[in-house]
Amino acid sequence: MKVRDATVERLERLLKEQAALRRVAMLVARDAPARVIFESVCEEVASVLGVTTTNLVRYEGDGTASVVGAWAQEGAPLMPLTSFPLPLDGGTVAPRVQRSGRTVRVDDYGNLIITRPGSGK
Repeated sequence: MKVRDATVERLERLLKEQAALRRVAMLVARDAPARVIFESVCEEVASVLGVTTTNLVRYEGDGTASVVGAWAQEGAPLMPLTSFPLPLDGGTVAPRVQRSGRTVRVDDYGNLIITRPGSGK
């Protein structure tokens, strides 16, 4: 890749990110409901990162988490907004982020066992 091509590519990515931030900021400025803002954040992050699904998680003081925003490309699994607390153990993204304090990506959940609190599954 030529230096000019790399520079143009970085500039295009920056413009895409700035446009995403502007769209979210407009929702905030219009006092949109939190649910709408969080869903928009998830959709914009997915677009910028080129992923098929994103979730926005709030970490609670009791050691659990709640999904407060979610977006998925058509046909991809969509994490429902939770009405129950999510445990922060296991190998999914939320517990790994909470433990490490760093960004995490899981490309394949095939080998993970995911349980719903109180379900025994």
